[in-house]
Amino acid sequence: MAIALSRSQHDFTDSECELLTVARPHLIQVYRNALEFTDRTASRERPTANGPDERDLQALGLTTAQARVLSRIALGASTAQIARELHIAQRTVHKHLQRTYRVLDVANRAGAASKAWGAAQTLRPGTPRVSG
Repeated sequence: MAIALSRSQHDFTDSECELLTVARPHLIQVYRNALEFTDRTASRERPTANGPDERDLQALGLTTAQARVLSRIALGASTAQIARELHIAQRTVHKHLQRTYRVLDVANRAGAASKAWGAAQTLRPGTPRVSG
């Protein structure tokens, strides 16, 4: 990234140059914030992959939070990705998964994802089926 400033009449004064030196890291941060905001806004507008609907997962006895986590697990998201997306700690994702495993009577992510896809298939025919 670069910002170029110029004048046609005369050079910048020493105090103006000092001001720009002090302002430089702030301007860079503003630019980075704008890029991140643009990326996040664009990602919200992008269609997401179809996966098990959270309401279908709640019908299995899961809480809203557990259903949110499991819907993302079923799409192959990592713990870190889920934590970032839901703005929660990775440890919280693990806790939701542990409780989800108990409710669904499964031992791991694969079993939970399989049950999630099974619920989606049962409640919404035409949803891709994953065997497991």
